[in-house]
Amino acid sequence: MPYLRFLSVVTISVLAAFPVNADDPDHFHGLKSNTLEESISNISVYNSKLEELLTGELSPSAMGQIHQLTYTLENALARLENSIDEIEETLEKVHKGSERADTATVKSEGKKYLTETRKIIK
Repeated sequence: MPYLRFLSVVTISVLAAFPVNADDPDHFHGLKSNTLEESISNISVYNSKLEELLTGELSPSAMGQIHQLTYTLENALARLENSIDEIEETLEKVHKGSERADTATVKSEGKKYLTETRKIIK
């Protein structure tokens, strides 16, 4: 009987951590990453939280916490991906400008490219 009570508690904990309907307004959304800087910060902070949770026992509570924090990480990675796409477009302008000897474009877009990439790689 104690085993069944334990299973009931674990089942209820897991079900509470994972809402049935992903479209439910109470479902987790995570922190938004509106800028490249926010996405990098959120990845850093939430990677540390994930790492800490992974070093312990993966209890139902820990699994619920991991489930919640992955939303913030997914948002941050999506913003990072969008930022990388924008950086690639900027670099392409530098590339095309260099082919045409368009010094004004190369200079302005080159500076923009360096500014944005330095937010990722210092």
